[in-house]
Amino acid sequence: MLKAVTRIPSFLLLFLLISTQVLAQVEDSSTGKAPEPNVDAVPNSTQDEVERLDDGSLEEEDGDSAADLERISEARAYYSQHPIDLNSASRESFSALNLLSPAQVNAILEHRATSGDFISPLELQSVRLLSIDEVRNLMQYVTVKEGVSNAVKTIRARIKDATGFLATRTAYQTTTQNTDNWLGPRLPVYIRARWSAGRQFSAGIVVENDAGEPYGGPDNKLFFDYINMHLYADELPGVVRTVALGDYGVNWGQGLVTYTGFGTGKGAFVMDVQRNPRWIIPHASVREVGFYRGAAVAAELGSFKVMGMASHKRLDGAIDTLSGEDIDFEFSSFRLSGLHRTANEIAGRRSNTATTVGGAIKWDQKWGNISLQHMQHQFDVPFVEGGALYQNFNVSGDQLRNTSLAWQTFLGPVSWFGEAAVDINNETALLSGIQIGLDRKTDMSIVYRRYDVGYRTLYNNVFGTSRRPENEEGIYFGIRTQLAKRWMLQGFADLYVHPFARFRSSRPTANQDGLIRVTYEKRRKYNVYVQLRHRDNERDLSRSESGTLRTIDPFVRTSARIQGQVQMSKVVTLRARVEFARTSSEGEISEGTVVYQDLILKPAKFPVSLTARVALIDTDDYESRIYAYENDLLYRFRIPAYYGTGYRGYVNLRWRASRKLTAELRGALGRREGADDQVELAAQMRYKF
Repeated sequence: MLKAVTRIPSFLLLFLLISTQVLAQVEDSSTGKAPEPNVDAVPNSTQDEVERLDDGSLEEEDGDSAADLERISEARAYYSQHPIDLNSASRESFSALNLLSPAQVNAILEHRATSGDFISPLELQSVRLLSIDEVRNLMQYVTVKEGVSNAVKTIRARIKDATGFLATRTAYQTTTQNTDNWLGPRLPVYIRARWSAGRQFSAGIVVENDAGEPYGGPDNKLFFDYINMHLYADELPGVVRTVALGDYGVNWGQGLVTYTGFGTGKGAFVMDVQRNPRWIIPHASVREVGFYRGAAVAAELGSFKVMGMASHKRLDGAIDTLSGEDIDFEFSSFRLSGLHRTANEIAGRRSNTATTVGGAIKWDQKWGNISLQHMQHQFDVPFVEGGALYQNFNVSGDQLRNTSLAWQTFLGPVSWFGEAAVDINNETALLSGIQIGLDRKTDMSIVYRRYDVGYRTLYNNVFGTSRRPENEEGIYFGIRTQLAKRWMLQGFADLYVHPFARFRSSRPTANQDGLIRVTYEKRRKYNVYVQLRHRDNERDLSRSESGTLRTIDPFVRTSARIQGQVQMSKVVTLRARVEFARTSSEGEISEGTVVYQDLILKPAKFPVSLTARVALIDTDDYESRIYAYENDLLYRFRIPAYYGTGYRGYVNLRWRASRKLTAELRGALGRREGADDQVELAAQMRYKF
């Protein structure tokens, strides 16, 4: 580890030390008033908040969360300029922000019911389960309207209030892949039009071609490789409350049947263990998997809510021919990349079709809710089991069915939630947890999950080690406490097992995962945190003897991080991080270090703003890689792995040409010993109407 530190230039270490001294000397001149929202002032105004949502669990993510982060970022940008009225907001309105747990949302609604309408947003400080920091975060998205009826707006008024934009971007990136087999040009194209009014109304279209994907031809009858369209309305007057046409997502319970929205994993935000679902959400991103295509409707009948949905969607996968003739086929696996650049990738494109129908009913009461969900998928081409041991319980046949019972209860400071599900083969999955507000300073969460080896679903994002509710049993403990006025402690411990073989593990394994973070923050001035994380897993030895069962060896990963951010002025913000990682496997040690410095410039009266980073990277190999979130073009998110020995830097420029037109340019350079330079260029134009 020391050799890694000695390679870091002394000027950067000196800069970090000076930044720390400045951080310690900054005096608080805050008035306590929430800052005026200005979503156009920085290249991506909500990226800091989005980073906090995903920070701490990045190593477990597969990249699919970027689409959900995009949706959350857009929702927050809208509500920062069109705040939610505290006296008319529903549970779903608060849920759209992804800032509060279901128990906290219920506490706000309970306070409103017992104490009457809010007089001021500052009254949120008297709501139990809300810390001062959470109130501050929420203040920029809420208001109290005077003399305004709480009745639902008409469709005409909602459309009149809607705002829209047209965005297009392209990019260039060097790659180590064999591009000779690519059938399309190297430059990708992205075009998007969106018209929305918060979560109440949305209509849009997205078209995209990734680098290497061809335009037109028999496989692209609509010219582009990917086309996404949706029309969505929520909080409608009358019995029918929500309607979605085109592409949409469905979120039920804790995700054991279906969940296509955003949900954090095991990370630094230890209380984010409970899913807070909106049944139906629009799908308006470039993510080509994990959504439904068709129609969905939700209605409200007194204390009952009912929903029905239907979908007919073509899927990418690998096709196996059962005979020498091209007549009988079997579908061996999904392809989730969404890439169609080569003849092989195109051959598996839309090679299967899933016809899906489902429904749910929920009984809502002041103490919580109970819901029943059922979903059934019919595939045109049947699935076959994979050849590897861990694939023995993969989806097989041409049908998939799931049914579940879910519940949420709010009993004072205690929230009990969970879901129990069964699939077509009578395999089961169970998740149950409690969240307890011990006092205004301390919260605790306990979650137990047991997912059968053979339980299978189509689209999921559940709480656990992976997104899928299969082959896992464990118990999780989390705690968050306000140690002092500016000090926060958060941590979790998770003990779990995989009862059957999985990828890189040919036997059952026992695992441990833990994290602790201490944060010191002076609002709108500076913050610094120290984080430690330790994971102890088991997996196959790479040098193990051949055969079905292999030798299992512990794989241990420990990381330590210190990050600080200081707001030097209203224009300049500095952020720095030092992170160390150490892995141990098969008797070999791998160590890594990453140091980076961010610069954020957001002039209030100048049309150009900037974010930039310089990162120094020194890891022994890929095993000790370190993930780091990167600011990018507006509503685009990157979470790359830093590894090897070298450096990486990027600059994002944003020019607000007028009140309606914004242009962005991003450039990045990565240099690593023994590898070609990585060059990235991206540009985006966005017109607001």
